Amino acid sequence: MNTHTQPSASDITHAPQGGLIAYPAGVLPPAALAVAPAHSVSDRYEFISTKQVIEMMASEGFEVAETAVRRKRAPGAPQLGAHVVDFRHPQAPSLFGTVPRILFMNSHDGSRRAQVRIGAFRLVCSNGMVSGLTLAQANVRHAGDAARELVERMRALSKTTLPMFQQIERWSRKDLSRAQQVEFARLAAQLRWPKAPGGAMPPEALLEVRRAGDDAGDLWTVFNRVQEATTRLSLPARAATGRPTVTKPLLEIGPSMKYNADLWQLAEEFSAH
Repeated sequence: MNTHTQPSASDITHAPQGGLIAYPAGVLPPAALAVAPAHSVSDRYEFISTKQVIEMMASEGFEVAETAVRRKRAPGAPQLGAHVVDFRHPQAPSLFGTVPRILFMNSHDGSRRAQVRIGAFRLVCSNGMVSGLTLAQANVRHAGDAARELVERMRALSKTTLPMFQQIERWSRKDLSRAQQVEFARLAAQLRWPKAPGGAMPPEALLEVRRAGDDAGDLWTVFNRVQEATTRLSLPARAATGRPTVTKPLLEIGPSMKYNADLWQLAEEFSAH
């Protein structure tokens, strides 16, 4: 299936549709084409051109798969706020249903730093739903020689694609016993819900097989089941007080990226045993 034809804001940021407006491949939002920052920023604000970044990534062989912008809080406000560009390389291999991506986040109104993330996602059903994670990141302030620094970091991160897929391939060959799967899910729950004693739910709930092909016991498959359950699903659980509750998808970009990085590190530790 060509996911470019059915973009979804949650595909690239894990943010709710109500918070972001998605654009299809080939269509760039006004914020991505801006040639100057908003008038409200100070003279010390260094403009980082999203358009320039798109052109640089094109020279490295990456294409814009989709984009999204945060909804404006006030009608008529300049369209220079937070936006996300999802880059993918047409020649990058798909390994076990997973493809690499580079996310670039920026704003021209001072509402957020420029950020770049490299990660992977996999298509998990025919309607375009994906499960994704972030593996490396770099942030720069809109100050000094920020644009040059960011471009250099993006080039460097783009070269981590092969090592990332070598990790995934190694994990796919690492079989976990049932006890190891439960322990992985237990530790993942503690990372996801650190304020809930013992995690927000039993590990077995995070290990539940929800689709064909996800019933294997290798580390990569277990990782994907747990990652999807802890970031995308609403599941019955118990709060720290003991009362019944329901978990919420991990919607915010920053916490989502931090958790996925921690979960990736947890899986790497399991692969070493």
